[in-house]
Amino acid sequence: MITDIKKTPKLNLYQILMIGCVVAVVSVVVMLFARQSIRFNDFGDNEYEFVRYNTGWKQVQDDSLSDIQELPAKFSTPDGRVVIVNRLPDTIEEGKWLAVTGYISIVKIYIEDELRTEYSLKPGETGIGSRTSPTAHVFAKLYKKDAGKTVTIEFESESMFKGWVGEVILGSQGGIWGYYAKNTMMSSMITLVLGSISIITILISSYFAFVTKRPSAVLYLAMGIFCVCMWRLGSTPSSNTFMQYETADYARMFETSCQILVVLPVPFLLFADCLHAGRYTRFYKIMEDMCFVYAATVSFLHYTGVVYFAGTLTYTFIVILISLSCVLFITIIDMASGRIKEHKAVIIGLIIFMIMMVIELIREFNDIAATSSLVYVLGLMFLLISVVVEAAVSMIRAHSQKIIAVASGERKSEFLSLMSHRIRTPINTISGMAELIERETKSPDIKAYASSIRNAVRMLMSLINDMLDVDRSAKSKVELEVDEYSLAPLLVDCVSLLISRARQDGLDFENKVSNDLPSVLYGDPVRIMQIITNVLTNAVKYTNRGTITFIAEKRYIDGKFNLCIIVKDTGIGIKPEDIGEIFNSYNRADEKENRHIEGTGLGLSITKRLVDAMGGQISVESVYGEGSTFTILLPQVVISDEPIGDLEEAIRKYTVNNATYKELFKAPTANVLVVDDNRMNIEVFVGLLKRTEIKIDSAGGGTEAIEKAKKKKYDIIFMDHMMPEPDGIQTLHLLKNDYMALSYATPVVALTANATPGAEKMYLKEGFVSYMSKPVDSEELEKLLLKLLPEEKIERG
Repeated sequence: MITDIKKTPKLNLYQILMIGCVVAVVSVVVMLFARQSIRFNDFGDNEYEFVRYNTGWKQVQDDSLSDIQELPAKFSTPDGRVVIVNRLPDTIEEGKWLAVTGYISIVKIYIEDELRTEYSLKPGETGIGSRTSPTAHVFAKLYKKDAGKTVTIEFESESMFKGWVGEVILGSQGGIWGYYAKNTMMSSMITLVLGSISIITILISSYFAFVTKRPSAVLYLAMGIFCVCMWRLGSTPSSNTFMQYETADYARMFETSCQILVVLPVPFLLFADCLHAGRYTRFYKIMEDMCFVYAATVSFLHYTGVVYFAGTLTYTFIVILISLSCVLFITIIDMASGRIKEHKAVIIGLIIFMIMMVIELIREFNDIAATSSLVYVLGLMFLLISVVVEAAVSMIRAHSQKIIAVASGERKSEFLSLMSHRIRTPINTISGMAELIERETKSPDIKAYASSIRNAVRMLMSLINDMLDVDRSAKSKVELEVDEYSLAPLLVDCVSLLISRARQDGLDFENKVSNDLPSVLYGDPVRIMQIITNVLTNAVKYTNRGTITFIAEKRYIDGKFNLCIIVKDTGIGIKPEDIGEIFNSYNRADEKENRHIEGTGLGLSITKRLVDAMGGQISVESVYGEGSTFTILLPQVVISDEPIGDLEEAIRKYTVNNATYKELFKAPTANVLVVDDNRMNIEVFVGLLKRTEIKIDSAGGGTEAIEKAKKKKYDIIFMDHMMPEPDGIQTLHLLKNDYMALSYATPVVALTANATPGAEKMYLKEGFVSYMSKPVDSEELEKLLLKLLPEEKIERG
């Protein structure tokens, strides 16, 4: 069974944001139009009449009347109280209304001396700002008998908008609401849509911030836009028509929007800090703290009834104006000086938004009636468009980088495949000839020389395999080939390979394998052997004197069996600051001190990835200058509980058996064809199988191999891949399509220097029955022959 372990693909926040934007815009617009259409239909077809009643008004001041040119207008009033009078038209139809806009004011409407309407949602009876009410359109019902009578409207406020009087409208309720909606609907709709988008973005980016444990600029931006939208929807005359029409508890809505307003600068300061890459973090931190202190103070005064939000609006707007101006100034300076390298579209949008907001605040200070414009809405739209543009650019850039990365990865894989073949071919010759010398010579010195050559080859092959494994894991293709395996032979192979090297370096090797380990497990024996060998090799390399201790035991975690491998050494150890880096690719602890030690820094990185792929754990404890202890836990399935027994005797037998070569079998009647364009490789192959007495024919290329396979029935064909035309794969296909060839049904084994990731799968898919990589392992070669040769041709010793 082959398991392909893949990394979970990272979700693209910008893509999700854009999808959320589209969904929110469509949904809100549809609901808004449908809702308003139904609402206005309630008034009937003939109830949309209205007239603007803004002329002929007089101000009552100190028992005198002064003419008012036209409403809306602002009046100078020390106590925040304004009274205006006018005469109603001579004819008034039944069902007509009079409406006026009050800007954070208490509004009373009198017909003659009769109080017809009083609008008062005061936050309290005492305290600064208590003589206020949320901005609203105030209605008074008129009757036919009111025609020609005097209408008096009284405004009372102690907010920054005191003295402001809105325009007066006469008409049907539907007509008046239609007029207000016409003037503010576009602003309301866009604000509502932007607010909905900001909520979606906050939810999504909050999740990403929680998962990645990193602050999100998008989250801060969305929070800032949400604050602006809530303030506009809940309090200001340019956007509150819809909310007043829909909201039951308008006083609470106004209080909530004011609460949000006092903290409005904070998310924009955090957003700006992210965009400026932390260059002004200290300054922004001071600004944020000041804003929080102000917000906390104002909130405390409001809820204790000392000073209400409406009474502190002037100071709140000043704080917002200063904060936005600072962000705007710093951003423009950074932009002009070229310090900003990324997110330029968002920063341009931020600059435009800040300018629009500053203009809006200044306009609101000077002319409250002018805030029905779309200035701030345009600023928000510019900012949102800039985010979408940035998202599109980021996606295009990411897609381009992905294409480049894929192309680069393909070129790298091709290069590794070529280099693997080029390096393994001569290594195969060196290793094979060294083994033949070791077999044939009687001289102990020459045997030692040949053994040293083979050890050097193994070290070189280990480096090459590490590079190929890194390429494989970089492509997220850590493959596990799980099957039943005997644990004792695996541990014997691992330990025996390292005992001789450790003793050559003058090190003691202690083997402490638990006798009660289960004998048969289910897992990936090749990868487990690679993990153990990597850690043991690492211990030997970094230990100058002392002891290497190998421990294998069983542990149960949550009731599941784990093979526990512990490797202790008395080597140089690892500095505390380097422990967290040793599992990174191409990283070697204390590189300057250890540059004389062979290695690429890949072994532990590969080991960590293999352990993770198996669902295991690897940890290290180390004291610098004294040694290290690596602990590995590998979950495995127990097939047989029978204990493995004492491994010491098995290791001694292994060492004795490998001291002198002894063939596994003889097959004098077997016929094998080896195909390779390198004559030295053929000589090595023939020499390694000399004592098996197999009859071996050779071919120097695909054409020659096909001719020989046509005329003779071979038991097995070993085929190199990278040969001149036709190559090994083409030769295989030509042979399998020639039904008249005597060796048409002969099993063909790929014997190649191509050991790149996925090579074995590729060869098996092409039709080869098995795969062997160079340099050739003589024992593995004989085991493969035992498996593929006809049983009647094998003579076992």
